[in-house]
Amino acid sequence: MTRIPQHIWLQVDSLPATFAAVWVDKVGRVFVLYHWRVLWAALGWVIAEALAWLECWVTVCASQHQQCSPLLSGDGYWLGTYDGDPRAFALYSRHYSFRSRTGQRNRYLIGGPGEKMVLLTYQCNALFVWRKFIDASGQQGINCAVFRNESGIQASALILEAMDMAWRRWPGERLYTYVNAKAIQSSNPGYCYQMAGWRKCGITKGGLVILECLPQTNARVAA
Repeated sequence: MTRIPQHIWLQVDSLPATFAAVWVDKVGRVFVLYHWRVLWAALGWVIAEALAWLECWVTVCASQHQQCSPLLSGDGYWLGTYDGDPRAFALYSRHYSFRSRTGQRNRYLIGGPGEKMVLLTYQCNALFVWRKFIDASGQQGINCAVFRNESGIQASALILEAMDMAWRRWPGERLYTYVNAKAIQSSNPGYCYQMAGWRKCGITKGGLVILECLPQTNARVAA
């Protein structure tokens, strides 16, 4: 390897700290040379990310052949589980709102701070997450944070049963959710919610459709 003459090394203070130096050859081509520790750290990060996604992929595949073990008994479609259940995370990872939590302490968590109710069907092919928290948008009530249906059960039937379970835990509370019309293939965003008695009540500053359902407007609660 030809030794680079000392006089053609250029120390560039304006470059980020990850750059070691810049070398300009005789024809004016510029080469950025990295310190070996930077390359070693980058390689470690790539390996960690690859392992995390491999673990996630194995969990998703396994969930398709695994049945749920109920933590809360019931006679309907839904069974209660906990936030952080890998089977729930596998369904959530296919939801349009999914955001990776790679590198965090528990990457399988779905909901954020606050009270939560995580529901799975017996075959683990549908997911519903209720969440009660202080919503920065100003919305009040119990938020449907995630609804993912990969089962053959009618979506509105799943929503109705989840609503009953929410009102048993939080009596008299308003239920609401957000739908990203740009992320779904439907000319009527939130149609399955509307079939369960919900109504559109506004749009957020970010363009999300807001839907709500009040206890007194739902026939199943009044019955």
